[in-house]
Amino acid sequence: MQPQLWFNFTFLDNRYDLTPWLLLHGGSYLANAAITGTSWQVGFLAGAEKTFIQNKLSLQMGYISGHHSLSGSIVNMLFNITPRCQIYMGVLVPEQDSGNEFAGIIGFNFSTHNL
Repeated sequence: MQPQLWFNFTFLDNRYDLTPWLLLHGGSYLANAAITGTSWQVGFLAGAEKTFIQNKLSLQMGYISGHHSLSGSIVNMLFNITPRCQIYMGVLVPEQDSGNEFAGIIGFNFSTHNL
């Protein structure tokens, strides 16, 4: 029987609304070897979201520092179908020496509150 691996990604992220159409966020993280593929890692994360059409269309960008399997950047277009349902698509850009490949992203969010 294989031992259980627990993925741990603990982070503190602060958000600042620069304007009604541009928000910034950043913070630090701690991740264990099971999720980084190397060892326990401490680093920073940062990002921004630019709204093109209020409550409808946004561009989301994020970055996780390091040179391990968790690190890299994402760029997603977000489209709100309803106030509580959102779809998105984008790309994952791997950090140098992370061992990751470029990847496409597609997904959806459902919420009990307005997105």
